[in-house]
This record gives sequence, C-alpha cells and structure tokens, in this order.
Amino acid sequence: MTASEDELPYDIRILNKLQVIKRQRTLDDKEKQELFHIIESSNSKEEILIGAYLLLDQQNMAKFHFEKLDKQFQKEFKKYPIYHFWKDDNND
Repeated sequence: MTASEDELPYDIRILNKLQVIKRQRTLDDKEKQELFHIIESSNSKEEILIGAYLLLDQQNMAKFHFEKLDKQFQKEFKKYPIYHFWKDDNND
C-alpha cells in the first residue's frame, strides 16, 4: 500500500519524485531549485535536509546534518531508499 499525496508532506513527495528522476538522469536546474527551496525552509527536518543535500551531491552537508541525528535514527535513515546516494567508502 502506498501513501496518497495527502498523507505525505510536500518535502517528502518532492524528495521521492526527484530521487526517482536522479536514478535515471541528472537533475535539471528547476529540479535543483526545488531542493534549494526545501533547504532554505526554516522548518525542514534534519532527515529532509540530508535527502536534499544527497540529491544535490553535497555529501559534506548531508554528513553534517546526518551527524545531528541520534544514533538510533541514523541507523533507521540508512534503510531509506535515498541512502543509496550516500557516497562513502563503506556505506555505513
């Protein structure tokens, strides 16, 4: 069962859409602008910021926000499909 658009927050819907696109091709400028909009939003949660930075290939910023998560949530985040974009030698 998948969540309807009404059940998922806008930021998560955008991240989901853009990660599918990024698996197929490079994001265009408009798509990157959507990610910058999410990043600049003052109410974005850490996990949303991590996802946005990963899609923008900004590994250092993704890591910076990842380290703000508690250890249990870090472990959980590694199970998310978007973690596929984490660029680390050992992916853990």
